Amino acid sequence: MRTAAVLLLSVVPGVLAWWWGRRLAALADDAALPERLAAYRSRLGRVTITLLVLATVVAHEHVVWGAPLALATVLAGGFPARKALLREEWGLFAYLSHVVRLALATAGFWMLLAAAPALVHAAGTFRWPVVVLLAALLLAWNAAYPRVFLALVHARPLDRPDLHTCLTAVIERARTAAPRLYRAGTSGGRWANAFAFPTTGTPSVLFTNTLLDLFAPDELAAVFAHEVAHLEHYDRRRLFRWTVVNWVAIALGLLVVPLLMVRFEGWAGVLGWTWALLVVLFLVLKLASHKAHEAESDRRAVVLCGDPEALARALVKLHVLARLPRRLEIDLERAASHPSLAHRIQAIRAGVSAPPGLPVVLSSSTLGALVILDADRVHRLEGVPPDAPADPATLRDRAAVVQSIAYPELVDLRVRAPLAGEVLLVATDRAGRSWSVPLRPESVAAAQAALDAVDARLGRSPAGLLHHPAVPVMVASAIVIVSIASGNLGVAVPLGLLALFRPAPVPLAATGITAIAGVLLALRDPIAGVFTPALHSGALATLAGLGGVIVWLALARRRTEGEPHGVATGLTLAVLGIAAIPAWSALLWVAMSGAGGLRLHQAARAAPSATVALLGLAGALLLVPRRPARWAAAIAAILAVVPLGLGAGWFHDRFGYDPLATAGPALRWSGGSLRVVGQARGVGATGLRLSPSGREYAVRSLPRPEGRRWLASFLIGRFDGGHREIEAYDLAFLGDGKVLALAYPGPGPEPELRVAALDDLADSGWHRTLPRFAVQALSADPATGAWRVSGWGSPDDALVVISGHVGRDAVATTAWRHPGRSESRGVVVPGTGVA
Repeated sequence: MRTAAVLLLSVVPGVLAWWWGRRLAALADDAALPERLAAYRSRLGRVTITLLVLATVVAHEHVVWGAPLALATVLAGGFPARKALLREEWGLFAYLSHVVRLALATAGFWMLLAAAPALVHAAGTFRWPVVVLLAALLLAWNAAYPRVFLALVHARPLDRPDLHTCLTAVIERARTAAPRLYRAGTSGGRWANAFAFPTTGTPSVLFTNTLLDLFAPDELAAVFAHEVAHLEHYDRRRLFRWTVVNWVAIALGLLVVPLLMVRFEGWAGVLGWTWALLVVLFLVLKLASHKAHEAESDRRAVVLCGDPEALARALVKLHVLARLPRRLEIDLERAASHPSLAHRIQAIRAGVSAPPGLPVVLSSSTLGALVILDADRVHRLEGVPPDAPADPATLRDRAAVVQSIAYPELVDLRVRAPLAGEVLLVATDRAGRSWSVPLRPESVAAAQAALDAVDARLGRSPAGLLHHPAVPVMVASAIVIVSIASGNLGVAVPLGLLALFRPAPVPLAATGITAIAGVLLALRDPIAGVFTPALHSGALATLAGLGGVIVWLALARRRTEGEPHGVATGLTLAVLGIAAIPAWSALLWVAMSGAGGLRLHQAARAAPSATVALLGLAGALLLVPRRPARWAAAIAAILAVVPLGLGAGWFHDRFGYDPLATAGPALRWSGGSLRVVGQARGVGATGLRLSPSGREYAVRSLPRPEGRRWLASFLIGRFDGGHREIEAYDLAFLGDGKVLALAYPGPGPEPELRVAALDDLADSGWHRTLPRFAVQALSADPATGAWRVSGWGSPDDALVVISGHVGRDAVATTAWRHPGRSESRGVVVPGTGVA
């Protein structure tokens, strides 16, 4: 059932890609097609990630094949629309082969590095041979990255005599050695790009066949100049620095993280996912830092080729061929590896006056609304009479409301188009305030042309790590991964997913607060055997730190609240309300039913959402800039404290009686006292066993997976010393320093009894293999050495008891046919034959 669910969740993204792609294929001539394609990719990516997270919750062990299947179905489902919109002629198999080879060429090293700790940990006893093999592979891949890339994309030397003169002219002005030139591409497909491969030896530059076939020689020379600028930038010093960084990353992934996974076995999955997330975050930040170098390379390319307009034409052609929008959303551009085309042309044409064709009047689908783009500023008009002349000056005079903003005060002015529907002109100023105007279909093409004219006059948005969208997205992702891996599928998971897709202040703050509150409540009621005190501290420090970063980012981004964040705020409040209402309804029902203090105390501890959701709601409302929201936040915070008080120990001690349990005159309570004679710390387990003297203990650990079976074990130790682990399903003391353990030593179903000494648990003085049956419990008499194992046998589902004496091979077996339901727990009265 779980396998089928993962299979369904992996196939759904491909079906959606095909269905939404059919709608796009019908819009091939739409002026807003690049923006609609960007919206399609964004929506499809979010849906795919969400479904993969759900698949992880359903059956995380199947995500290993579910994630590649989802990506394959997305590529296959979107292929018909891609083929129609890009006018390609290749088949699906050739396209998938190209995508896989290109993904391995560009990111294969990093994918292997991200998976390295999990691969080492899964190797078990062959851990060190796998470490050596992966280290050799990663080090070789890092040293020969250009050759691996060229081999994977089937590159061959470039032979174009007609380009010799223009390319040689670029090299003569450059500060680097002449690179080797290559070409690559797949017949029938469209792949327009160029790559530079700096090395300490002879560098290389790769052109794709699409670029060579469709670009003029001067445009190819401009692209080549841009790649040569990359080669100049990455000199020996920078290359050595990045090599050292990669070596350190390889050492961390192959040694440090796997050792931590062995030391903290219960959190091995979390550590593996966290490492993969850190690798992705490193790549995102590396690409973002590379973006500034792209602008520098554009300016250097103008010097090397001497023709800024050729470079501008080449960049425009690249975007037209790939159907990419000229202008990107601010957050998307901050996370991208390249600046938007508008900003690149702005840098190339710095100081050049805007092209003619302004002012332009854009009509809106809203009655009486217009937008005017002139040479210096944008004007938003409302209340324009229908009979007003089309002259810009007259329109501004007759409008009821006029808002004028100079271009340098705007950081974003672009066309935004959904997958299907109305097209908007969106503007955002330096303070983060946004407004939008719906455009009529006939005005979209004019808006795109006018924006091309004013792009170079816009201001630039704030930069820096704090404003990088990858930081809150990665932090939200970390909380989701840690929550899923630890089994805490509470409010933090849906809020983390919301913050992942809409990194606005309100969902970010709510995610951080609920994560911190959830961990604190988990520390109050730890699950035996899952968390140890050391892992408690680590989980608390990790999630509290992540939550603190999210709150910090949310407060820092508070001024950027605009039109898109209203939906995020509403969804955040809805998620928190849906989580809080059932929990509080249960508390109120228990309180009004008069069930007693004990039941109320238990209900408060069993409903953590009553506290967590309200605390998140209070934090979210604090960021809503309205006075009623502040009062609602205060009320939510006060109500969140109530379940904490009801679930506290002092409430249980004072009011925690159960009238149903105490009914009747025969039951009386009396006070007592305890004296601690031995104490062991740092042992997270259950099922206490004591030696006859009380100086030694054994506690059962929760089963954990090991290969294809679940490993059951006990921790045995002395109160005045440490403890050791022994594999056992059940255990009984035969005396001080000696135990009788019941285990499944191999993959077979036959249990085995064996005697072990506390000082040497591997030394078995006696062992006995038992017949196959479902074991329930082991008991032993230290005085006589008699032992008894009870359980259920087949085929009659009878209660089976096998008994004997330590040191003797003879055993006695008794079976009772259960008169009622099977699989119950049976108790045998010693010496009576009664069960």
